[in-house]
Amino acid sequence: MVGGIFVGGALALTLGALVYPSMLGVDTVSTSNDRIIANTQWGPLTEGDRAFVVAVRAAGLWEHPVGQIGLQKGQSKGVLTASQHLIDGHAALDETCRKIAPMLNVTLPNVASPQQEGFVTTLKADTGKQFDIDFA
Repeated sequence: MVGGIFVGGALALTLGALVYPSMLGVDTVSTSNDRIIANTQWGPLTEGDRAFVVAVRAAGLWEHPVGQIGLQKGQSKGVLTASQHLIDGHAALDETCRKIAPMLNVTLPNVASPQQEGFVTTLKADTGKQFDIDFA
């Protein structure tokens, strides 16, 4: 129960962090090489903000499939609950990333990294308790 509340709260905070910049709008784009890439009426939009949107999308590219695998192969209630949270949370986050990325002129990845793909491949091969251990 506590884990579900924690994961739900974390997803809500992440979603809020993604939605906020999309509500800012971009008024002026910086041409300098400093870390501020755009100025809005509410303040600067940094390269770190842009990297955050890319990182959330990249996480969803492998964590969403892991959630689906977890629902199929998970042995414990914890793995099944976490799997459902991964699916639900990343669906909402992915939708938000795809919506705000064009507004912020951010190019999003469309494939997971080789390391992430390797983890997914490992989970696909795992069975029983080993799956739950590697999933966690």
